Amino acid sequence: MPDCLVLGINIPSLWRPSTSALIKKINDLCFSLPTQRLITNENNLNDDESTPDSIYIKSLLLCSSKQPYLIALIDSISIYFDTIHDHIDLTCQFSSGDIRDLLRFIIFVSEIIYLNIIKKKSFLSWNLIESFFRCLTKTIQNSTSIIYQLLNATDQIVSCCSLSKTILSIFEYLYQRHGVILLNKQIKKQFLQSYLNLIEPDNRPFTQLLILSFNDLDRLYYLTKQIKSIPNFYRYYLRTIAILLFRLPIFNSFIRIPTQFWEQQHHDINKLQFGTNDYCLSSFPVDLLQHSDIMADYIERISFVGWLSRTQFQEIWVTFLAAINPPNQNNDENDQITNSLTKEEILETNASQWYILLQGSRARAKMKSVSVMKNLE
Repeated sequence: MPDCLVLGINIPSLWRPSTSALIKKINDLCFSLPTQRLITNENNLNDDESTPDSIYIKSLLLCSSKQPYLIALIDSISIYFDTIHDHIDLTCQFSSGDIRDLLRFIIFVSEIIYLNIIKKKSFLSWNLIESFFRCLTKTIQNSTSIIYQLLNATDQIVSCCSLSKTILSIFEYLYQRHGVILLNKQIKKQFLQSYLNLIEPDNRPFTQLLILSFNDLDRLYYLTKQIKSIPNFYRYYLRTIAILLFRLPIFNSFIRIPTQFWEQQHHDINKLQFGTNDYCLSSFPVDLLQHSDIMADYIERISFVGWLSRTQFQEIWVTFLAAINPPNQNNDENDQITNSLTKEEILETNASQWYILLQGSRARAKMKSVSVMKNLE
């Protein structure tokens, strides 16, 4: 299948049949599997009862035995999206059902990888992980991609949560294989309660899934800081995939919030809220950024993830200006002097950090389109 698509790039009569055959094979595979589910309980792996979860897991395990076939299909998807990026005329008009099956197949592969990792297989083929990463990069790197746009729909939150869970498991698997000491999971679970305390209760089922995923995202962000602890061979893929995951709009509002916000114990603070239509979190209190350590964390996150649009950049810039120019509400002369000195310290420290951020962002903007595609080849 991949070879046929490569040949079809210069042979139109072969390209169309190859893409049609790819879609049919994926449709048939997705039709043979149960409805997509989110594997959240490892205890279900050895469940002998015929529950929807156990049936789904058993079907995926059966499918995972056909690894070469899966790799061929997912490599074909990568080739297709890579080709239409440079040859717009070869873009096929897939139906909405076909696009959903393409995404479902990608999620199925991610769940298969996750199952193999948590079942503690002695050896997990890097070929499957590499193909999965390559496919994911090709399909969601471009915001105009049909997969990216579908993944951002509110009915695909389960898919986003599945990706975050699988990518985190791959990080932990590779780090452990190379002797990296990981942060205790029990320590990170304390943030789960913080999310519940500092986010307004929302009875919609997707919000509960997102809160669980926030714990995965926080741990994943922590692991990206230790990426130099593993061989250089893996670093590019891991870093790229982490950034793409953090740039998904459903996760982006969370990953930009400094860690110190979740460490607060104040119950009178204004809680964050999920958006009514997009499930994104509302903005955290700007006055927190008047502390240089919190501002440093905020800038580090923005520098790592970047911004999704011109509007978001403007919002970040306004947030920064509001943080370094807080309103002076104290009429006491001595307090005014103290506040003035604090403001100058904040301005000196944070403005320089922001300047570095802007310079780095301009450099990344010039290199991003060339370096990403070159390394993937």
